[in-house]
Amino acid sequence: MKIIRFLFAAVLFITSCHIGINLFIKSKAVPISKETIQKEISVVLTDNQMQIASYIFTKNKNPRFKHLLLLPDMFSVKNNVARYTAEFYLANNDQIKTITTTERRFIIIATARYIVKHIDYKDCYNYFFSKCYFGRNVFGLKNACKFYFNKNSTDLTEAEFTKLCLLIMNPAKYDFLPSSIDSDKAPP
Repeated sequence: MKIIRFLFAAVLFITSCHIGINLFIKSKAVPISKETIQKEISVVLTDNQMQIASYIFTKNKNPRFKHLLLLPDMFSVKNNVARYTAEFYLANNDQIKTITTTERRFIIIATARYIVKHIDYKDCYNYFFSKCYFGRNVFGLKNACKFYFNKNSTDLTEAEFTKLCLLIMNPAKYDFLPSSIDSDKAPP
């Protein structure tokens, strides 16, 4: 009988903690409107490009976000693009710049969870690729396509798009241009 009481108390305690942490994280989310994200999109990925990017960033070919419980979501890579979208969006938010690192991480996690529930995954991928760094002082896929391949993003081959995705992961390691190419020629 004591074991049953102990197990019941443990389950009740864990459930209470889980609910409390969920409410705390949810209260930290910065609500982002779909329109705000769409205004800052400068490139639209094809479905095939989204699958490639999804595989590189989440180890899963399905780019759709997955609703996960809080703890698995914190350690899962499935919703990485939502997390990156939250980081890029919050990097321009002056209120967020003044808070501590730990609180900032909670806000990023909470905002990423908000994004998963309220913003289409396609908008997130397009926003992410419109903002990310591709090495050699090049920001955004549109500029990276022009700088590295002198093409539009829709004209890239799978191999070229994969190279650009790898540049996002580590621009120094995956830089495929000779070092003699001047990065000052990168678009602003």
